[in-house]
Amino acid sequence: MLNTEMYAFLDARYTVHKVNCGHEKAMYQSLFCDELLGFTDTQAEAENRCYQHRLNFYKELEEVFK
Repeated sequence: MLNTEMYAFLDARYTVHKVNCGHEKAMYQSLFCDELLGFTDTQAEAENRCYQHRLNFYKELEEVFK
């Protein structure tokens, strides 16, 4: 589960799980509403992927209102 206290603008729709998904070692999976954002080697990278996803959402929303 993502530490949402560190990233106040991320909510419970974002999750990070350590999974064994056919790779040699376990990887971290980032999800948004069960939509796969990707796999990374570290939890910090997986959380960053969630952070980037949210930032991209805000950028796209900003473009709509220009």
